[in-house]
Amino acid sequence: MTSTLVTGVGELTTNDPTLGDGTVLGRLTSAAFVVEDGRVAWVGTARAAPACDARLDVAGAAVVPGFVDSHTHLVFAGERSDEFEARMAGRPYDGGGIARTVAATRAASTDELRTGVAARVRALRAGGVTTLEVKSGYELTTEGEARDLELARAVTEHVTWLGAHAVPPEFAHDRAGYLALLTGPMLERCAPLARWADVFCDVGAFDLDETRAVLEAARSRGLGLRLHANQLAHGGAVRLAVELGAASADHLTHLDEGDVEALAGSSTVATLAPGAEFGTRSDYAPARRLLDAGATVALSTDCNPGTSYVTSMALVIALAVREMGLTCDEALWAATRGGARALRLDDVGHLGVGARADFLVLDGPRAAHLAYRPGADLVTTHRASVPEPPVPARAAEPVRRAVAPPAGRTTTLEVRDLVVAYGDHVAVDGIDLAIAAGEILGLLGPNGAGKTSTLSAVEGLVRPRRGSVTVDGVDALARPSAARARLGVQLQANSFSPDLTLAQIVRLFGGLYGVRLGAAAAVERLREVGLDEEAGRGWKHLSGGQQQRLSLAVAMVHQPSLLLLDEPTVGLDPQARRQLWGRIDQVRAKGASVLLTTHSMEEAQSVCDRVAIIDHGRLLAEAAPADLVERYRDDARVRAVARGAVTLEDVFIGLTGSDLRE
Repeated sequence: MTSTLVTGVGELTTNDPTLGDGTVLGRLTSAAFVVEDGRVAWVGTARAAPACDARLDVAGAAVVPGFVDSHTHLVFAGERSDEFEARMAGRPYDGGGIARTVAATRAASTDELRTGVAARVRALRAGGVTTLEVKSGYELTTEGEARDLELARAVTEHVTWLGAHAVPPEFAHDRAGYLALLTGPMLERCAPLARWADVFCDVGAFDLDETRAVLEAARSRGLGLRLHANQLAHGGAVRLAVELGAASADHLTHLDEGDVEALAGSSTVATLAPGAEFGTRSDYAPARRLLDAGATVALSTDCNPGTSYVTSMALVIALAVREMGLTCDEALWAATRGGARALRLDDVGHLGVGARADFLVLDGPRAAHLAYRPGADLVTTHRASVPEPPVPARAAEPVRRAVAPPAGRTTTLEVRDLVVAYGDHVAVDGIDLAIAAGEILGLLGPNGAGKTSTLSAVEGLVRPRRGSVTVDGVDALARPSAARARLGVQLQANSFSPDLTLAQIVRLFGGLYGVRLGAAAAVERLREVGLDEEAGRGWKHLSGGQQQRLSLAVAMVHQPSLLLLDEPTVGLDPQARRQLWGRIDQVRAKGASVLLTTHSMEEAQSVCDRVAIIDHGRLLAEAAPADLVERYRDDARVRAVARGAVTLEDVFIGLTGSDLRE
């Protein structure tokens, strides 16, 4: 692992309030930070910096986190500069120009579209955008939208289906027919290709009932929700977004006090696009009111061909400062950490320890230069060496939020962009996992969610269609035998030879791993799981709890770095279950990491440091159990199933649904 010291930083904005000046900006002067394996490993003053393998001296420049652009429309053909000229001459924007782009995009070849997307991404990257979302929405046919999503997936993992961008001309007199297409065949085709669903809910686009129908159908297919809301006129879109627990409500040009209060009291991010107001000569969204009320605000470029052909986040920041009443620091936070919140990402938009090392070196000593010098070429972009490779056609794109281990701890397991498929069925859809030494991570999900397939890929029992698995520093796909030697596995059910004693079973499996154990050593291993007095008995004479403890002893016989437990307490009585939990804690105390699957929320809360909820092979949420409850306490889906105080089980059912799974 190579480490790089970035030093000579005149002003470092981390957006981590535990660092530096203690504000939300986490700002330091005369600062330095260390990058290891694409992530921030240390932050502090330059004079206290540790020795590293390489060094980057920025000679007093300001450094800020990479921009997170949570709202773009990059897949299109044609241009609409004539509309811009007309608006500047006094003609108002009514949203009708979308049809022109739809016609041009439908007529374009895939290569033409791909070239256009690549050029826009390069421009955004050059301007400092290191994480971006891309929407479809300019073909409005089933296969056209799928084509656009495939093109978006080649440049980002944060892909949004926007089939409900407008009603296409062929359905001008059959809105019900288009709604049926959206919620039926088009969604069926597009859901596996997207992370999010969005609707343009506004006058001249989709009304509240239509919007609700599309979003609820999308949510039932596992997509997260976003919403174009109140751009052209005031309506109920903002409150619908909050009610449905949407990650973001975007534009928000027309708000009343009720809308502002709803956003301030929810987890829905207010994503503003001042480039669109600039490009349409419209009133700017009330950013100051939103911030003062306590809402989370993000800034985006809204790069699109009709209203905001903007690829400069620095311009967006300058507009937010000049026209929306934000301070330079508030605008910077909204363009970085705010954008990450809008995409529900925890490891970008900041430079705290453990974050992706996406950072910008500015041609200036302070971050304020982003607004102070509009139009200047200020940014040198550094993106972490964590690849976002092109995705093969028809391979489902992950719903990814990187699950990061606690800062400062060695990573025992790292899974990146894991896709496991059985024929046409995708069981694991782009999952990321990371577990630190001595940490227990619980993998929660309904039946068929992809838990066991994930463990099977880590164990080497199935070969992923895509992705990487690293166990204790060993590439498990390139060196499977070496990786397995670092693993211990306890399955849901085990069976050993009934003719062998427990001590003999332990010695046998030790020998398979190259660990020679004498009789006394085998009894000692059994003592660690409370079975030393049963050493001379046979397997068939054990209770269910004792059998599981023997399985744990066998899994740990070679002292692996990582222990995989697949529903380890299923079928056990409460006493046996708690005994096994105690043994798992002992495993962790010795420095081993644990990845376990379970259907027991009590087990997850009692044993796990963190839990990750998956469904349909996609990662939905990750945090410590108590933090997940706090995060989703006000989510409409969770409130709908809670019976009293919100529990982890309520969060689980709210995110994965109440339907029974076979």
